[in-house]
Amino acid sequence: MKKITIMAALLGSVYFANAQVGIGISTPATSAQLDIVAENKGILIPRVELTDVNTFAPITGTQEESLLVYNTIDRNDVTSGYYYWADNQWNRVINQADLDDVSGYKEGDVIYKEVSGDWVFQYYDENGDWQTIDFSDLVAANETKTFFKKVNETGTDNAQYLYFSEEAIQNWLAADPANTVANIPDSAASTTIDAVGDVVNNFESILNQTTEYDGDTITIEQIIQEIASQVEGNVIYKNIAAAGDPAEWVFQYWNGTQYLTIPLNDLVAEAESKTTIVEYNGNQYYLSETYIAGGGETDTDEWTAVPAGAILIDVVAGVVNNFETILQEETTILVDGSTTDYYTVEEYIEYISQNAMQSGVTKIVLDGSGQASFEMWNATTEAWDTVENTAFQTVVRANETRTTIARSADNAAYAPVTTDPSASDIVAYEYNAENSVKNYINVTADMIWSITNNTDVQNAITNILNAGGNVYYGDHDDDANTPDVLYTIDTNGDKTPIDISEVVTNAITNASTTQIQEIKNALGDNFNTTNIVNTGDTWIDGNPIYRGVFDATITGGTANLDAPFSIAPTSGTVGQIVSIKILDVNNAIITTATTDVSVAAGALNFKIGTGSMYQVLSATDLAIKVIVEYSVEE
Repeated sequence: MKKITIMAALLGSVYFANAQVGIGISTPATSAQLDIVAENKGILIPRVELTDVNTFAPITGTQEESLLVYNTIDRNDVTSGYYYWADNQWNRVINQADLDDVSGYKEGDVIYKEVSGDWVFQYYDENGDWQTIDFSDLVAANETKTFFKKVNETGTDNAQYLYFSEEAIQNWLAADPANTVANIPDSAASTTIDAVGDVVNNFESILNQTTEYDGDTITIEQIIQEIASQVEGNVIYKNIAAAGDPAEWVFQYWNGTQYLTIPLNDLVAEAESKTTIVEYNGNQYYLSETYIAGGGETDTDEWTAVPAGAILIDVVAGVVNNFETILQEETTILVDGSTTDYYTVEEYIEYISQNAMQSGVTKIVLDGSGQASFEMWNATTEAWDTVENTAFQTVVRANETRTTIARSADNAAYAPVTTDPSASDIVAYEYNAENSVKNYINVTADMIWSITNNTDVQNAITNILNAGGNVYYGDHDDDANTPDVLYTIDTNGDKTPIDISEVVTNAITNASTTQIQEIKNALGDNFNTTNIVNTGDTWIDGNPIYRGVFDATITGGTANLDAPFSIAPTSGTVGQIVSIKILDVNNAIITTATTDVSVAAGALNFKIGTGSMYQVLSATDLAIKVIVEYSVEE
């Protein structure tokens, strides 16, 4: 009987794929994946009830070698104690009691001892006696007589090998005195070895084998890759820079003898767009790829008339035609003294111009150095008051980038406009938002509404009409290729553009330290436990990221919250959790490690730790603050 005694002193093993782990110590030994330090605690291995040594259950999952458990029940062929999984069965970790139980001789035990001056092998028989083994007879009786025979697989040229064991040979010889080893049939073979099948089934292992190739030791897979890379026409991406030089990555192809660099600039140039804009008889025309590819003439000197396919670009006429339409639109403002008649836009502008000098009328003034400033009409003093730079705080904050477009009129809630308003008499813009939804800005309708309902716009129109401070918007240089701008007209009729960005920049540049801090304060978010703020950022789910600070309590002696807490925004629903930070009552960060994170009906719950490793922060209840960033589905 064979007897294998395995001694084990293993208490536990923990594996983390990413880093070393220390429990009770912040500086784990560099040679240890897990370093546990404790003065009055131990490790508990999972306690289970095994059925027998051949049944993996109640453990679930993959049957990994060296998996360790503690069996708590005695039944069938298992008893209480530690077991590890190996060779498709549970193997008991031997203790001192087990050693005492098996320390005596058992039937089949073999020893080597001196008998009458000779060293012999003896075995322990069923009667408890030692019997000497005739080793020469034992060897002769069991001498190897096996052999292999090469054959071809039926119907193919694939090589196979037949293995004839001692038992197969002995059975054949014993069946008939005429039988010999030479005439043993293939059908008597005990095992068929499929060489081709073995190569196929173990191909991955073969690829990883190393060998000598061109003076280097490399794997079979690398040799195949090297040969494949030199197939004519094969393309690779390679850094051709010399050692120490900046990287220079290029595409190269194999021409049969060497790799040659592919000139990508030429390829790009061949595929580059061929459109152009030309001028003919004072007008500009757009020539598309289709026009050019179809053989259309691009040299206007050869034109005798505008050819079919040339598209006229008439920006000025488009603006003029639309503006005339706007002027003829009817407003919602009743004509003075009437209950049925309404002003048109043009009529109302004329009406406002007659009452222009009212409090709040604002103009832009340029000094001798070219600097611009704003002044507002004071009807009480009948004088122009300078607008202080601090007024731009509201302007800057109101125009902070939010990466979304929504419309609000008459103090209504902001909502995106997704209906296309385009028409023959409408000026509109289409915006492709980051969430792939198209939003629209109806300039014509919004301009009419603003003129009709917004006093500031009315004042701005009045300001345009005021002599001495008039500001205009449109073409200032009779060049259709330059954009429309704000400009003034001097006494000579010359148009001078106004650099509004310079005005804003100067206001911020020349602001005092206090004013600069006020601008920063106005733009920054305030952290407190009463406000949930939109950070202005967008999460990968396409929804805006909100941030809030919340009060919570961790139950003493556990890694658990005493209760979930609400993070629900005033509108919308909680999407995905972005980050969680745990602070103490003094606002110092304790940890950012949280696990088992869940949100139910807007209430957040989590535990302290990572994965299935939980961390107890305090033996008593611990008051904390939690900074949570999360997306909101609006």
